[in-house]
Amino acid sequence: MNTLDNKLKQIDKLQKEIDFIRPLNIDEIKQLKEYYRSF
Repeated sequence: MNTLDNKLKQIDKLQKEIDFIRPLNIDEIKQLKEYYRSF
């Protein structure tokens, strides 16, 4: 659970960084989160 939380925090951080370049759409965010959950 703890590692999942860390991954999700990383995604949120990454998402904020990417938002400066181009906002992610909701589907892309879902895909990213699913990708990290698969580990």
